[in-house]
Parts: sequence; C-alpha cells; structure tokens
Amino acid sequence: MKQAKKLSPQPAPGRPRNVRLDDIQQRLAVTRRQAARIAKGGADIDTIEAAKLRKLTLEGDKLEMQLAVLRRDYFLKTKIYEHFLNAFTVFKSELLRFETSLPPLLAGLPPEAMQPVIRAEVENALNNLAERNWTE
Repeated sequence: MKQAKKLSPQPAPGRPRNVRLDDIQQRLAVTRRQAARIAKGGADIDTIEAAKLRKLTLEGDKLEMQLAVLRRDYFLKTKIYEHFLNAFTVFKSELLRFETSLPPLLAGLPPEAMQPVIRAEVENALNNLAERNWTE
C-alpha cells in the first residue's frame, strides 16, 4: 500500500493561513480516498478493515470541521461566549446609565411629560448600541 505524504498538523510560525488550509484539504482528500478504497470491499469487510474505515471516516470528518473553522463557516464556542459576554456587559452598562441620566431630566415634570423624555433616552441608548463596533 502506498504511504501518504505526512503533512504537518500545525502551520510553521509565519506561514500564511492558506498554507494550513491547503494542507488540511490535501489530508482530507487522502483520507477520503483511503476510506473509499476500503469501503469498496463491501459487506465482507473484516473487523480490522471496518475499524480502519471508521477511523478514516472520523479523521475526514475532523478535517472537514477544521476546514469549516478556517473558512469561518463555524466559530469556536469560546469565541461566541466571549462576544455574548461582551455584548451583555455593554447592554448592562447602557441600562445602568439611566440611573444617572434620567432623574435630572425628569425632575419636576408631570407624569405625562416624562414618557417622551424616557423614550428619547431609550432610543439614544439603542442607537449607541446599534452604532457600536461589535468586533472589538
């Protein structure tokens, strides 16, 4: 059986991201070819070959997931968690800002005049959130 060229799992320092992507794509192609070759044996595959097929299939799936992450089709859950935590922290600070901004604006106003002032402050806060650069 012909040995596949071993490819480095991690890019060397300074290597561009697309070089790692190319390595993963090559490894995926080799893995899929090997799995297809074993699968051609049909239903009579013995235990060792079935285990090899399962291993190759799982390796292919893993490589496909790595490719998807590199292509930014999927994101790591830790990154998503960090972004949501950041967003909720910003939302909380905007809401807590009402404690100090609203009392001076509402002082001495009749209840029917308070609603437009509160609405204006809420819209201002929502606009601040909408205009924020969320990639930080």
